[in-house]
Amino acid sequence: MRIFIPEQQTVLLVTGFLRIRCLATPLMFMSFFTVYVFQGFGAVNKSLFLGVMRWAVFNIPMLFLLNRMIGMYGIVWSQVCADILTVTLSFYVYHHYTHTVLNRKQDREIA
Repeated sequence: MRIFIPEQQTVLLVTGFLRIRCLATPLMFMSFFTVYVFQGFGAVNKSLFLGVMRWAVFNIPMLFLLNRMIGMYGIVWSQVCADILTVTLSFYVYHHYTHTVLNRKQDREIA
């Protein structure tokens, strides 16, 4: 960071921001992965639902809420919080989807 802005206070802020962003990276991967999995399954509505939930329902409101509560760091933490909520929802939707698909498969095998 010092290459771009040598001011010590800015370097300290950015260092903290980058550490928080690194926490969000695996969560973002899991969130994107489940969206892509549903696209691959042809479940476009579920994929769209998860994408909209991530941005419109979790991320944008979290930006305003955490900014108001803890300031600049809240903006950075909002991504982590939104992705935790999205990953939790994604795993729930995925579990429900696979359970439904397996039940349909068993019903077809019985018939």
